[in-house]
Amino acid sequence: MSVRAGPETRWTAGTLELARGAAAFPVERDMSFDLLFLRHRTLAADIVRGFRADVVHITGPSDVGILGAWVAHRLHLPLVASWHTNLHEFGAKRLEKVFAWLPPDPRQDLASFTERGILESCARFYRLARVLMAPNPE
Repeated sequence: MSVRAGPETRWTAGTLELARGAAAFPVERDMSFDLLFLRHRTLAADIVRGFRADVVHITGPSDVGILGAWVAHRLHLPLVASWHTNLHEFGAKRLEKVFAWLPPDPRQDLASFTERGILESCARFYRLARVLMAPNPE
């Protein structure tokens, strides 16, 4: 089965689509994050339980990934995580663009500080998993 964000909340053909709501904000032009996505936790846990899943696989610390980690914990299922994006680098580069008006040295210091913080947060999140896969050769 698959769980993903979709235009509406529905369960069909082995796919649970969960709608993002008013608390969602854009992260990138084709990506958003819903601060209240965990409102779907009961429905998601019930469907995963009914599916009789053996494991939960998440692909990152997105709203869907956080929900997946919660479901795995709640149902006492092993969590497998995949590292697909270097979010720390992405975040630092985005921040540098936002603060382009700052002089180079403070802007770089801010970006470096942010990159370290994001990396530590991601590492903490991925440590929740029993298995971590990093498909990138980096």
